[in-house]
Amino acid sequence: MDIESQPALIKKYFQQVAALTAEQQAPFLDALPVDIRDEVQQLVDQSACSRAYFQSVSESIFGAEEVIKADPFDLCGSSIGDYRVTEVIASGGMGVVYRGLDMQLQRPVALKLLISTDGHNAVGRQQLLREARAVSRLSHPNIGITYGITSSERQQDVMVMEYYRGETIQQKLDNNSIEPAKIHAWVLQLLSGLKHAHQHGLIHRDIKPSNLMVTEDGSIRILDFGLAINGNDGAVRQGEGTTAYMSPEQIRLQPITHATDLWSAGVVLLELAVSVGWLDRVNAYTWAQNPAISSNRGPQWLQQLLNQLLILDAELRVATPAAISKPSASVLLALFANIRPWYSAAVAAVVISISALALEPVETPIPSHKVVSLYVEAKPTKAEQAFIFELNQWLKFVDGNSPKLSYLGIESNQQPLEGENVRLTLSVQHLEAGFTAKLTATNDQQQPYRRWLRHTASVHPNLVLQDLRSELALFLEIPLEQAVALTPSASFASLEAFKLMTQVNGELAAIQQQLITDLDQLTHLESILIKANEMESNAAIDTGLATIYRLRYEHDGAIENLQMAQFFITSGFTKDRKLLPAYIEMTRILLLKGEVATAITTLSLALDLYPNHCDLHFALAETYLAIEDITALDKALQVYQKVAPFDWRVYNLLGKAAIARDDHNEALKQFKHALEIRPNQPFIRNQIAQIPSV
Repeated sequence: MDIESQPALIKKYFQQVAALTAEQQAPFLDALPVDIRDEVQQLVDQSACSRAYFQSVSESIFGAEEVIKADPFDLCGSSIGDYRVTEVIASGGMGVVYRGLDMQLQRPVALKLLISTDGHNAVGRQQLLREARAVSRLSHPNIGITYGITSSERQQDVMVMEYYRGETIQQKLDNNSIEPAKIHAWVLQLLSGLKHAHQHGLIHRDIKPSNLMVTEDGSIRILDFGLAINGNDGAVRQGEGTTAYMSPEQIRLQPITHATDLWSAGVVLLELAVSVGWLDRVNAYTWAQNPAISSNRGPQWLQQLLNQLLILDAELRVATPAAISKPSASVLLALFANIRPWYSAAVAAVVISISALALEPVETPIPSHKVVSLYVEAKPTKAEQAFIFELNQWLKFVDGNSPKLSYLGIESNQQPLEGENVRLTLSVQHLEAGFTAKLTATNDQQQPYRRWLRHTASVHPNLVLQDLRSELALFLEIPLEQAVALTPSASFASLEAFKLMTQVNGELAAIQQQLITDLDQLTHLESILIKANEMESNAAIDTGLATIYRLRYEHDGAIENLQMAQFFITSGFTKDRKLLPAYIEMTRILLLKGEVATAITTLSLALDLYPNHCDLHFALAETYLAIEDITALDKALQVYQKVAPFDWRVYNLLGKAAIARDDHNEALKQFKHALEIRPNQPFIRNQIAQIPSV
């Protein structure tokens, strides 16, 4: 065997065996070559020993244990300086924690010692000293208190800490004693303690249930700062932390910030929510990419906190504490109702101060029924056009599925639309590394309700849109499963293809609103989609190409363009039979081919998938108008008007139906109604101009 390759093989086999259960490890090790097996076995034994120590210390450092622990130093009953050692709390291969009594102040303490302070444990000694120094800089009711460092007669370093009676969150999880009503308060206290640590430059790096103590008075204490680092040095230490609670950047060994603790806090919250049945059992990374994966929803505050903590992008996550809504005075009083009296007066003063501030609202009251428009600047960027197209499609879909929402559509007029009480304004920067999107919700006086800022890199192409949809779903009171799980648009694996497709979608939507088709622009968009198709074969790209060829056919009547449109839309359907724009495009192509029955069947299939999507109801009504089936048109419009009463296209079609019946007065009435909703829509003005004088 090549000598140089042996260390690499040892590392490889150790990583494999470490992922196995104890029962699986023995046969795996037996199958290894003898010279490799002994080395790997030693690593396994050593890692098991160290894991046992840190687990026992972190889970039991301040908690009472019924099981008697070994006393490796034979210190019980003796003294260390001014402290009488009374019992062992936890012990392991590298250290031991005793309960003690401060004989001068007559208070219980916890005493943490290392098994050895010689050379082979120098790293552990430095960790103990680092932890003591780190925590000594902090003074917060949700952070465990360290009194100082002393030495035993054997010159062993001893960290002296406050002793807390209670259970860790991990112990509560293990014995199924989590009380759902207390979870919100626990998490807010955890975030408050983390904010204090972060303000003092510390990153904990090991936030997990076993490091969070619930004391007898019900408050949270963050414990074990042994892995804490200075947040200003961007240090990375391989293998430090607990994998299940590590942030994405921590696992990838990238420079970390305070945001890594926020991710870990989110994982703890997710675990608590699962334990009480609020959410289905799900991995944090999976939830971060698709919150609707859980069929259970839990309280609204839970969704909001998880959306802010479990963000894959650390740059967005780091701003979370400022974004989390401040609790009201009543919530604060409830949080601190059982906290020790030595700072209750200070808490009361803070609550009074916050109550006074609450008299001056920081947010505009949100209407119970939201009549929403999506505002577009006069000259939107291509990225903005793309994102507006996607959000427009999604809002049309959820409009018919939410009793608390009516969607007016896209508008570019500075004046609010008729009935509008929520205006969404989107600003998007299209960057090399992805997108940065800012979305603002205001009322008709442009007073803000909410603001969101999102950024995505190459990690997940649809992250920004998905994240914005989830946030909007909470704001608009739309069930999250509708926000994500049933979004009628395509998913992309390639970020570059996604960028190109969203750009084309935005421009195609604008072209179809124009009275004259720009053939040169269509050729340009076709070249973009061909480039995107080289990166990824996707149904949305095929649908875009079909639209381009259909628009060409409508302009010049060349049959080869219609044939190419049919080819691409058929190709799209073979890749994704749930893509809503493909159904609508297929219907338009079939109507141009004269295949009316097939077009109506296609729309019926789409309505089975998305029963309340206004675009489908519009397409169905438009189809009946095209074949002059006025009876079917009237029935379709009745359903359409019920689904989307604020959609200007309903009244535009009602006007066209009135013209088909030679009822020009009714037509004028309906067109004017459509124009009230969409004042700058050229199609409506053009139709009014063509009505004979009545």
